[in-house]
Amino acid sequence: MQALNSNIDSNYFDGTLTNPAAREVVRNVFATVSSSTKLRTRSLIPELSTKAKNAISKIKSFKNLKEDWDSYKANIISHSAIENAINFIKKIDKEDFIQVYFVAPVPDGGVLCEYKNNNGESAEIYFNFDGFNEIVIFDSDNEVILEGELDKELVSFKRYMHE
Repeated sequence: MQALNSNIDSNYFDGTLTNPAAREVVRNVFATVSSSTKLRTRSLIPELSTKAKNAISKIKSFKNLKEDWDSYKANIISHSAIENAINFIKKIDKEDFIQVYFVAPVPDGGVLCEYKNNNGESAEIYFNFDGFNEIVIFDSDNEVILEGELDKELVSFKRYMHE
């Protein structure tokens, strides 16, 4: 069973399923089902949406931007902003089924991720170069209805995006 567990960990877990109890359930399902049907654990773990995959690919390309990439003295995009944005997109896409709408580099060295819901409301999340992450939520008339630190407003973000 140990070889099976390590194979599952290295091939199927990309860091998104961190709860040890949940991982054990998946291992047990894999061990039970795979012996008779050859079902792969990958099918039990939600795949990233195409939008998320495309956004992540675009964000990774921000690593190639040089100083002054916008010809207005923009900073290079920080690695922490890139990693924070990618991790957030993966988590929100897989766990909450909220798909990213748009991503862009920010001149101060951060990453912007935009989300929209079916009611015309939108959220802009700024993953800043210094690791501080901010959110601004707009109503359908583009008026700010909430702004603050992402960690403190995450529940509100999820609620607005599911409306």
